[in-house]
Amino acid sequence: MKVICSSCGQVGEIKKIDRTKPTVTYVCKNCGTVRELAVGVSDHRQALTLGGEGMMQGTKFTKDKTTTSQPRMSGDVAESSRPSNVRRFIIVTIAVITVIFLVVAVGMFFLITHSDAYRVASDFLRSSDEIRKMIGDNVKLGGIPTGYVETSNGDGRAEIVVTVKGDTGSTHVRLYLARETGDWRVVGGTYEDETGTERIFYRNP
Repeated sequence: MKVICSSCGQVGEIKKIDRTKPTVTYVCKNCGTVRELAVGVSDHRQALTLGGEGMMQGTKFTKDKTTTSQPRMSGDVAESSRPSNVRRFIIVTIAVITVIFLVVAVGMFFLITHSDAYRVASDFLRSSDEIRKMIGDNVKLGGIPTGYVETSNGDGRAEIVVTVKGDTGSTHVRLYLARETGDWRVVGGTYEDETGTERIFYRNP
């Protein structure tokens, strides 16, 4: 009976087989691996070993220890899938929050930049002598403006925060506007100096 060792691949032979017994013991002469083989099995991939009250498949006997491959339980699969589900939930939540934030930011940008209050504020900053003294000529508005615009029954108020840049520098400006009888006008303004302190540069009650 030809036998292939599952550990080293050495081909061996069992010369005497007791046909009255269901298994035969084989010891590899090359590596010393011990196997219980069913009579008539020559390939280690088909080998069955006896253990306990019945047949056990895939048991490997060595000189030092015996290891048996265990089937993966359905409970293990469920446990391993939980971290994946948690990570997926976190990723989806972050994505939803990011989308909501972007929608709100774009909406605010659109509402402010397309309002009459923003147009009046832009004209005011480009023509302001005080602003040109701080940052130079060629005043331009940059960045994303923030603030609010509120109107009710023809009247309204607004606060617009924007970055202005000139030939010699830049600063953050906060303008306060009021709407009376349909027209917007700037009623106050502040800017940030080099230390980040907010200072008043315009006031028109």
